[in-house]
Amino acid sequence: MRGPTRLDAEPAEVRERLLAIKGIGPWTVEYVAMRALGDPDAFPASDLGLRKAVSSEQPVSAADSEAMAANWRPVRAYAAILLWRLPPTRRRRALTVSMAEVDFATE
Repeated sequence: MRGPTRLDAEPAEVRERLLAIKGIGPWTVEYVAMRALGDPDAFPASDLGLRKAVSSEQPVSAADSEAMAANWRPVRAYAAILLWRLPPTRRRRALTVSMAEVDFATE
């Protein structure tokens, strides 16, 4: 590693430097991006809980989870938090919502 990793650097640089640390993988990097960097589009696609949440059968692959989450850009981190918290019976509707359908206007 090239010295300490500053969390106030460019997000892409932080991700790259974190991945260079032995023992830190994509899940950790995306979780740090979500929680510490405040990246609203971070998405830990390899998370087992999320992979189970997007399928009523067997957990999907991380690649399939990533592809499914494309509809939730640019707020995939919020979708991840929602999926972690929703009971299984309410996840089906959440999975069908595209960000294009969401009205972010406030009254």
